[in-house]
Amino acid sequence: MLKKFFKNLNLLCLSILILGLHTEKASAQLINVSCTDPGALTQTQCDTAMAQLETELNSGLPDVETGQYTQGIANSNAMSSTGVGYALGSDFDWALLGGGLSLGVDLGQSSLSDVISGNSNLQTLAGLSAQGSVVLGLNPGQIIKKKIWLIEPSRMRIYLSFLSKSQSLDAIAAKFTNFGLMGSYKILGEKSYGLGLLKWNGVNLVSGLRYSKFSGTFTQQIDAVSINTGVATASADAAPAIISASSSNFSVPIEANTSVKLLHFLTFSGGLGADLNFGNTSGSGTYDTTIGISGGATGAATANVGSDSSPTLINLRGVFGVNLDLAVASLNFGVQKSLTAGVWGLNTGFHMFW
Repeated sequence: MLKKFFKNLNLLCLSILILGLHTEKASAQLINVSCTDPGALTQTQCDTAMAQLETELNSGLPDVETGQYTQGIANSNAMSSTGVGYALGSDFDWALLGGGLSLGVDLGQSSLSDVISGNSNLQTLAGLSAQGSVVLGLNPGQIIKKKIWLIEPSRMRIYLSFLSKSQSLDAIAAKFTNFGLMGSYKILGEKSYGLGLLKWNGVNLVSGLRYSKFSGTFTQQIDAVSINTGVATASADAAPAIISASSSNFSVPIEANTSVKLLHFLTFSGGLGADLNFGNTSGSGTYDTTIGISGGATGAATANVGSDSSPTLINLRGVFGVNLDLAVASLNFGVQKSLTAGVWGLNTGFHMFW
């Protein structure tokens, strides 16, 4: 059952990631068509025919804004990795085992409520990415009983997370890998009130290392097109447009969070974090078709997806979460909001603990 859960999680994650490859704020055309030789036509007539043919070829495709395509994915990939790797608001005595899925979204022209409700036009999103991970948490205080300088091992929690997956889904081929080594330390201890019906879980400092990498290719068949400008006829043969992206990010997070548990099963968490991000995202496009123009003119078509980009170097973010504690397990939901970029993170996870 657990294996099936993570299989479905991976498929969903890969689908969301590829979706981010071809959703972008409208501004420029994905397919560019140019006149290479006007032949018997004037340059203006040839350019006009190519412009109309370009519009027709792009009519069924999302628009792409050069530069922001890769920038949006870079920031979304960095944000998506913040939602996996440790269990916000969950505590355990010995160990924790579970997994999670995190979505990073650069909203662009959309609102968060539109994305959650499914009413958002995906072509207005500036970037989209996701990560999934298996998480193992350990309490070193169960093994190390004595203080190490001023550090009490019982206040520490160590998390190791990892997941790597390759998958092909129809026109989608993708691979993602992420790794995390995180640690938390409780700088202020918890306090209980009213026979434990209200419990403040203290304040935790969280830091570590995170690495995430994604590469994927999306292929979309473009039908044959023919247009008549009144002066010239231009056509393009049916051919596939192939869009590829590769995004990698290495980050060092520093976060402070706290949480309150109500009635032994409902936990609300909140905090502030900062991520130091180092990475690069590149995109490429291929569209190889034959362009025909009357009057002996010739043309060429290419796919343009923008230039390389890096994520925001220092990402400040707010952290919010809700946990449903089920005696030996917890179901987690979280929201992360960048304070330095228009990026949101949404995550969910299921963890068992002892």
